[in-house]
Amino acid sequence: MIMTETLKIGSVGFVIGLFVAAISAHICYDLGFDHGTAETEARQADAVKIAQTEVKKDYEKRIQELSASIERLHSDNAQRLRELGDFNNTRTSLAACRRDRRDLGRLAVRGEELLRRADSYLEALKR
Repeated sequence: MIMTETLKIGSVGFVIGLFVAAISAHICYDLGFDHGTAETEARQADAVKIAQTEVKKDYEKRIQELSASIERLHSDNAQRLRELGDFNNTRTSLAACRRDRRDLGRLAVRGEELLRRADSYLEALKR
């Protein structure tokens, strides 16, 4: 009987040891799993943060390019408006156009006369 009691006590001790070992293993597994999950989440958060930073940089660069493009378009349009304004303000009467044409005709005739005189002067120098 002593043997059976010793066997019972040993069996109970073995079962308690298995139970304690199972609880310890479960606690260690949970702690390790939680640590691994937390580490994975931290890495994922870092990756998201890096990706967001890159997207933000690209977005800001694109905004700067678009702003510069808009500024160039604004400048070009302002220049065109100035040119159109200048063109509208240069309207002249028919009499003014005729006077300008007459003056340009006189200049052309004088230019031809000067050219003929210069040619004859060069001819005289060659002889």
